[in-house]
Amino acid sequence: MLVKMYYNIKIIIFKLACFKLALPADGATGEHEDTSQPRQVTSTRRTQVSVRGPDSPKIRGEVHAPIRGLKCLCTNAHSMGNKQEELALLLADTNPDIVGLTETWWESTHDWAVNIKGYRLFRWDRKGRKGRGVAPYVKKQYTSLPNSVGSEDGQTEMLWVRIQGGQGQRDLMVGVYYQLPNQGEELDWEFSGQLVETVKSRDVVIMGDLNYPDNCWEEQSARSDRSHRFLAEIQDLYLTQEVHSPTRANALLDLVLATGNDLVRGLQVLDHLGDSDHCLLEFTIQLRVSKACSKAAALDFRRADFNELRRLVGEALRSQRVRELRI
Repeated sequence: MLVKMYYNIKIIIFKLACFKLALPADGATGEHEDTSQPRQVTSTRRTQVSVRGPDSPKIRGEVHAPIRGLKCLCTNAHSMGNKQEELALLLADTNPDIVGLTETWWESTHDWAVNIKGYRLFRWDRKGRKGRGVAPYVKKQYTSLPNSVGSEDGQTEMLWVRIQGGQGQRDLMVGVYYQLPNQGEELDWEFSGQLVETVKSRDVVIMGDLNYPDNCWEEQSARSDRSHRFLAEIQDLYLTQEVHSPTRANALLDLVLATGNDLVRGLQVLDHLGDSDHCLLEFTIQLRVSKACSKAAALDFRRADFNELRRLVGEALRSQRVRELRI
């Protein structure tokens, strides 16, 4: 009888302790993923996981340790034709994880010379005409793939690469962009559409030559209507601009935009690559790590009715059966 009464009291406690707390799994962000367009990319990693997104393939890779920092270089090369060897030496010396180049001026005749050992190259070459073009290099140790944003026939010189984050981290979207000094409004709106579509619950970094020489970033002001629209847009998207020194003569043309104040750190303006008239930018992308959460259910005793619990337990203890057991 005593044992039975003991379990009855435990049942009463369970009922009065209210609800269970179900928390997200380790590394979860609480966001719902769209799995409407899954496809696989194979990996040589051991443990396989799936990462899906609304506008990109499914990445499969190892659940690896969080990425502590991604070292990046960015510049307007003003033709890579005579700078490829110097770039390879620079990468061997500085060991960056990501390199963003604008105005590569590559075409099909350069295919044999553009690859660098240890890096995966993504290219956007100008079709049918010489000049321009953008290209990010990403270390092969990271799971990365091109990410399609906007229309397939878009003319914006923008290339997006999605890099899988480590455990507890969201994927990183890196964009390399070159904007003509006086390009038309149609291309401006196309770029704006890509920004709006990409900056949705993601860590995003955009680097490149955006050609807004009349912007005053300290005062957040601009002379032309076009530049003013751009300032207003990045403010609406909560993007921060991280470059504060001139990158070509006395003009600040090469920019680094990021979602949040702490995503890009330690930015420096360095020397030129070869005879390019643009400076190199060096910085680190510090991916955020979500707090580890347990999936175990727990009782919330703060919401229990202890007065009622005492009353029920008291009645049980005063019962005839308890007195017979001399408790």
